[in-house]
Amino acid sequence: MKKHYKPTTNGMLTKLKMLLMLLCIYGSAHAQMSGNYTINSASATSGTNFASWSAFASAIGTSGVSGAVRVSVLSNETTANVVTFNAISGTSATNTVTITGNSNTLSSSSANEAILFNGADYVSISGLTIQKTGTGTAQTGVRFTNASDYNTLNGLTIEFTTQTSSSTAGGAYIAFASSPTSLTTTSSSQNGSYNTIRNCTMRTTNSGAPGPTFGIVDQQSTSFYTSTANNNTFEGNAIRNFFFYAIYNRYTNGEQFINNDISRLAASSSS
Repeated sequence: MKKHYKPTTNGMLTKLKMLLMLLCIYGSAHAQMSGNYTINSASATSGTNFASWSAFASAIGTSGVSGAVRVSVLSNETTANVVTFNAISGTSATNTVTITGNSNTLSSSSANEAILFNGADYVSISGLTIQKTGTGTAQTGVRFTNASDYNTLNGLTIEFTTQTSSSTAGGAYIAFASSPTSLTTTSSSQNGSYNTIRNCTMRTTNSGAPGPTFGIVDQQSTSFYTSTANNNTFEGNAIRNFFFYAIYNRYTNGEQFINNDISRLAASSSS
């Protein structure tokens, strides 16, 4: 004879609570971001704290924003990963993403760029030191591609700390380029418009370093440069060392280069 069991009220309530908890967790993981957050690799606490730059970049790319986002960096970080900011849904002139570095350092041993803007708009980074610690010639500090628009780098220090050789086809401190390994490769798509690079210091710190191939690369679309303005601004920057070109500006429209200080204070060789 089969036995039939009637579920208890407590059992049904427990299942209901578990279901509600799962729904809350799912909703929280995908909720749009707004307000104040921190990046703190020294303390992976809950709440508004992210344990790494990549964790924050991944979260905001997945969730998008519903208001202005302000991020405070609270510790230094060492990583081999590229910090990638993909397109962020909801960003606008009012729904901006503002990251304050607080004089902390992002130390990157990635083969190419340390930070990649891959279609991200309205992101501002200030007060941060980006160290490239590899020895390869293809290293880059920050690269913009895939129509990354209305972004700002302000008061950054981008430094190459261990590179001892360079070439005429290598990396840069800052690049608007479609390829991470060949910065002057042309493309029919825009890499970025209406961006501002201001008051940044670009340098090498190891003795007698040749510097990266380029100080700044601004490589834009081969299809639109005669009709569409990019209007990127490079103002008040100090390029302290480079190997081949201080500034490489190609297929652009409306760019401004204002009061930049270019020198080779630490160069051991150049082309």
